[in-house]
Amino acid sequence: MHNKLEYEALINEVTILSDIDDVFILEIVNNLSIKEKIILKIQGSVEVGKILIYGWKKRLPFYLFKCSEHGYQINYLSGHYMALHCPKCLHQMVQPSELSSEPLVTDIKIEA
Repeated sequence: MHNKLEYEALINEVTILSDIDDVFILEIVNNLSIKEKIILKIQGSVEVGKILIYGWKKRLPFYLFKCSEHGYQINYLSGHYMALHCPKCLHQMVQPSELSSEPLVTDIKIEA
């Protein structure tokens, strides 16, 4: 029977955000209890544990959720509305597109 105790050791080993990779996420997904799977299906997310990231003052709850583009992801609530954001989608938004004709913000010069 799967339960939170089986992946609690994994959660406690996370010290930097890059520790949360696809292998880590798959391990969490495979060890969800039936109750957690139902919560994930109904609410769209389920808390998988509190993680203390190096440099942070306290542990924050991290949630498993499903991104429509990248599948299952784990992140913490952020922003003014305390929303879950897919880390891969955020990373893509930050990366400048090679096809973009727009200059990078740092390349714009304002002449007086």
